Amino acid sequence: ERSGRGRSMGWTRHPVRFALAASLLLLLAAPRACDAAISLKAAENKLREQGLLLHASDSSGSRRARDADAGPSTATEHPPPSPAELKFRAARDALEGSAARFSRRKAHAVRALREVLALEPRHREAMTCLGRAYQTGEGVEQDDAEALRLFREAAALGDPGAHEELGFAHSVGWGGVEQSTAKAVLHQYFAAMGGAPLAQMAMGWRHLRGAGVPESCQSAVLYYDPPASLVADSTNTKGASFTGGGPNSVNGANGAIRLTAETSTGFDGAARRDADVAQYYKYSADMGNADAASAVGRLLTFGSRGVKQDARTAYKYFTQAAAAGDADAMAHLGHMFANGIGVNEPSNETALALFRAAVDKGNARAAYGLGYMHLGGFGVDRDLTKAFEHITNAAEAGSPEAQFHLGALYARGVFGKDAPKEENAEKESENAYARPSKRDHAKAFYNFNLAAAQGHATATYNLAIMQLSGSLGLPQTCKAAALLLKGLAERGAWTAGVEEARGALAAGRKRAGLVKYMKVAEAGVEVAQANAAFVLDRAEPWYEESTDDDDDETSD
Repeated sequence: ERSGRGRSMGWTRHPVRFALAASLLLLLAAPRACDAAISLKAAENKLREQGLLLHASDSSGSRRARDADAGPSTATEHPPPSPAELKFRAARDALEGSAARFSRRKAHAVRALREVLALEPRHREAMTCLGRAYQTGEGVEQDDAEALRLFREAAALGDPGAHEELGFAHSVGWGGVEQSTAKAVLHQYFAAMGGAPLAQMAMGWRHLRGAGVPESCQSAVLYYDPPASLVADSTNTKGASFTGGGPNSVNGANGAIRLTAETSTGFDGAARRDADVAQYYKYSADMGNADAASAVGRLLTFGSRGVKQDARTAYKYFTQAAAAGDADAMAHLGHMFANGIGVNEPSNETALALFRAAVDKGNARAAYGLGYMHLGGFGVDRDLTKAFEHITNAAEAGSPEAQFHLGALYARGVFGKDAPKEENAEKESENAYARPSKRDHAKAFYNFNLAAAQGHATATYNLAIMQLSGSLGLPQTCKAAALLLKGLAERGAWTAGVEEARGALAAGRKRAGLVKYMKVAEAGVEVAQANAAFVLDRAEPWYEESTDDDDDETSD
């Protein structure tokens, strides 16, 4: 059972998870505003006067002193990457996304990949990356024959990504290769065993449907579990974030737009609208609007709507909003101080003061944070009664993090009638609250369901494992577990091809958009399957001409 306790901390010892809402909220009907935005220093001073900012987070000197006192690192030392490896990583990053086909940046990346292969001819990842550039025509003229040659060479060296590409090619007959389910399954199997998430999902989808392999729910679960587990684990790391959602509310392909006759025109309109909305909120925040400042802080925290992630600047906007009395901004600041994110040093004292002030204003996120502080004894004496009260209030107010943790606590039996009494709490061991006393399976399942319904990744994973194993008194249902794991896996970064495809179509690169849709569709992602079908159904001569050019291509 994944409780997530301690997973979100990274190096810090303050394990209140950074459970912040990531969706952009509309301004209130009567937004609070001051005459002009006050400076960060002035906002911090105002919070200090209110007794809410008890730690000098803006002291750069404390950071230098702390770094100087830290001494030599005890972490395991790894040899520095070679010049060729550094060049490969930069080129790979430059080729990601959906920028213009012949952008100078991508053309430079292609040249860099060729230089990598000149330095290290057996660099299999560089071969696969260059093959993908040729396949989609990014930074270079599109050439399926050259792409396939590179994929085959990289696959012969054991690269999982190359096997994934060959599996896709044989599955759909891309590039003129022989369409063969047997060869597709073989390559996808090798890719899945090598840890390629899309190939693992493709094999899981095949076993769910019996497509070219025996139909087996148990086998599907085995393939879906690794990528689903990666998503759940990623949401429990310190400061983790996914485009469009908070740490435990990621979107991946789930946030993609389904193409229709209406949505297929003006592909880049949504991106422009996002940029306009973000700019409007930033302007309003800079003019002193507290609600807009809080919204901009959330955008900067999670890097959504075209705004790059910047925790330090998010701290500035949250501080501005909190100084104006915004409870949600206070709660965000509390989590930032508890986790040491966006501030120079973590501070339980400041986090507690901010949480309490926001709880007095009825904020659910702050109630969850305050409950977790009491549960773990961070900055306060561990008090199970207060922890239960605050976490329950937050869960009932709709906080998915609180719902998840309440479910985990009921599953463990922490708050049963035999739980340690408050006056004896200090005598209990540090992990005493994790020992079950009286479990309530029904309430655990209920709260996990509530959190999962809001997209909480760890709660979704727990529900899947519970249904797979029949724990908490649930009936053992493999199919339900497989579908939960499938949906979770589809929220990973590896399904970004769906949005990249839309960007390619917006840039007029229809063939590149189609291949990106089809690759994710091969993994069983329904929105990618529907969009690929939509593009094919409206294919123009560009598609027929490109397939005619591949007639002489031989299969491997």
